[in-house]
Amino acid sequence: MWRLTLQLKHLVPKFVSKTALLRFLQLRFNSRQLQLDLFKKYFQEKAVTLAETAALFDISNDAFKKFHVATASSSSASAAAAAASSGAGEQPQVFTFFENSVLRQENMVTVFTEFFGDPSSGLPERGRFMVSVVIEYIKSLEKMRFS
Repeated sequence: MWRLTLQLKHLVPKFVSKTALLRFLQLRFNSRQLQLDLFKKYFQEKAVTLAETAALFDISNDAFKKFHVATASSSSASAAAAAASSGAGEQPQVFTFFENSVLRQENMVTVFTEFFGDPSSGLPERGRFMVSVVIEYIKSLEKMRFS
């Protein structure tokens, strides 16, 4: 029997569409760090327009919202199933929705802090771009009704 192993970091440059790449990475188990590295690379190189940035944030925040809803409903369903079985010895299984691939708000903050850390490193030019990026992130959060 054959086993094929692909390293995602080598496939990333092959994607033309940034949104398709993000959606692909969200389907992979344990791809959170690769997604964060992708955002960092895009922002460092200014490789995305603000429209692309908004689309990427919407995709990322939509996945987090779906994850949040799925985990909230599965935990309440698990509690109800556990109460119904009342010690029958069965543990309800909880679907994790690839938790290691969902970007949380605190993960995105690490992306932003790297760019605002040293004010002497070209902040005026880079700062305008990053402020625009942060504004797009906040718009996306508001669109998904996160606070």
